[in-house]
Amino acid sequence: MKWLADNYKWLFDGIGVLVIIGVVGYLLRRFMRAAGPAYHLEQPRQEKTDSSAELRAEDSQVQPERFNPNIRMTGAGVASVSERGHGVWKEDVQGTEQAILIQFTNEARPGIRTVRGLVKAALVYKNEAEVLRIIGSWLDAGGDHTDFRLDESHKLMVGIQHAQMFIVIGRRHVYEQGRFTIEIEPHDLPVFQTVRVKLTNANTGDFLYEGEFRVTLNPLGIVAEDL
Repeated sequence: MKWLADNYKWLFDGIGVLVIIGVVGYLLRRFMRAAGPAYHLEQPRQEKTDSSAELRAEDSQVQPERFNPNIRMTGAGVASVSERGHGVWKEDVQGTEQAILIQFTNEARPGIRTVRGLVKAALVYKNEAEVLRIIGSWLDAGGDHTDFRLDESHKLMVGIQHAQMFIVIGRRHVYEQGRFTIEIEPHDLPVFQTVRVKLTNANTGDFLYEGEFRVTLNPLGIVAEDL
């Protein structure tokens, strides 16, 4: 008891220090638990803000409007033609071959921009079922397309009557000697009833026109049909 009486002051000071340390530790743990969730809640909010900003940036990028030729069928019939140069046919009143032709025009439209463009034709010949499918040939053109300026007309060849045969002139791309060339691909087509014509922009592939025509071979003739 004498020892306790002599040292009670140091004993109570030690107990006080331990209590203070315990209280401080408890408060620190409470603070860390409270601070942890607040930090994690900020992350999704930041990601959402970034995503919204990206969406707004994408929406602000407006795609430019694309303009095309306004191609209309403006005639169909039979005319004399002659070959001028390899694979290039021209309308010629003195020509010895008769061709079935379809005329198309790039017509200007009020209030809508109409532009010049390269036009390619795909022809599908049918005798009830499909008989032949080709890339077509245009008069005055050596390639597989023709250039339509504004209000300009061009004629597409459906076929040529040659030596009692009806010849269809197709075009195809051939890769040789390191480059692409376009070759003529003639087909003897003795029997078919209709031809479907589809025109597209040769650069972009945009659709420009589609129509179906009934053809007679004896005598030569062509009439547009309603789709």
